[in-house]
Amino acid sequence: MKKIIVLTMLFFIATSSAIAAQESDSFKPKAFAFKRMYFGGGISSNDLIDTVRINGNSVSYDRAQGYQVFVGYDLGMRASNFKLLLEAGYHDSGEFKGKVKATGAKNEERLQGPWAAGVVAYEFVPRFEGFVRAGFSGGDDSGFLMGAGVGFKVIKNLSLRVEAVRRDESSSFQLNAIFHP
Repeated sequence: MKKIIVLTMLFFIATSSAIAAQESDSFKPKAFAFKRMYFGGGISSNDLIDTVRINGNSVSYDRAQGYQVFVGYDLGMRASNFKLLLEAGYHDSGEFKGKVKATGAKNEERLQGPWAAGVVAYEFVPRFEGFVRAGFSGGDDSGFLMGAGVGFKVIKNLSLRVEAVRRDESSSFQLNAIFHP
C-alpha cells in the first residue's frame, strides 16, 4: 500500500511539474463558472481489503454492490492535454455479507461516507481521456483514497467512466455516468 501511495504522489508531482513548466495563460486559474461543473453517479463492485476478525476468528466476506454520487468542477487550468479537476461525493459500498470461519455465524458490514479528491486528467484524443485521483474519504472507510481510470464522451453532455478506487479498508471497481450541463 505504501508503494502505491508513493507512486501516486510521484505521478502527481511529475504531472504538476510538467504542467507548470508550460508557460501559458491557460494554466492560470479562471473565475468560477457554472458551465465547468458536472454531476455524476454510478454503480460499484466492492471488496474488503483486510481480513476482518470477530473475537479472534477471521470472517470471509463476499463482494458487495454499491453506488456513488458526486459533483465535480473543472478548474479551467489547461496545459498540453492535461486538465485539473476537483470532485466531492458520497460512496456506499453496499452490504458485505460474511461468515465467521470458525463458527459459521453470519455477519454484515457496510462502508459509507463522503469523499473529496483532486483529479489530473489527460486527453488522449478529443473524446477519450485517462485520469488519476488522490484525496480523502470520510465516514466508515476514512483515510487516503486513490484511483485511476478512463473516460469516454458519448455525446456533448454525457460521459462514461470506468475506474478503480482504493480506500483504506476497501477497493472498488466503478462504472459512472457524468452529466455536463
